[in-house]
Amino acid sequence: MLRNIGSGPAINVAIKFRFQDMAGYTTDPWELSPLAAGESRGGKDNPLDVPVQFRNHFNSADFAQVPGKAWELILVYDDVFGNNFYSVHRKRPLQLDQSYREASTSELVAPMQPWVTLGKGKPPSS
Repeated sequence: MLRNIGSGPAINVAIKFRFQDMAGYTTDPWELSPLAAGESRGGKDNPLDVPVQFRNHFNSADFAQVPGKAWELILVYDDVFGNNFYSVHRKRPLQLDQSYREASTSELVAPMQPWVTLGKGKPPSS
């Protein structure tokens, strides 16, 4: 479900996916209609379907591997004043770039990070 939790409308809404295990391949943004404050789209019985276009570097075989891979869902939107915002939702909320070795074993461990990161401006590139 997609819900506008803000106090005003979200306009120029777009959603895209980034596949971390596939060299950071990012889909083209899929534009959605504006969301009024508190408005929702999709749900358990009516999922929000987002088409993914296949390109030269991402095909149906790659897409079939997505369920076992790390991915990010990136939502970008503007407010009525022209300010840009984003939210990045992660499938595997680990900070893989900050991994360390556990003292009692040789296993690499990564600290947890929030499931969603909100921000103003353009979303981070990775």
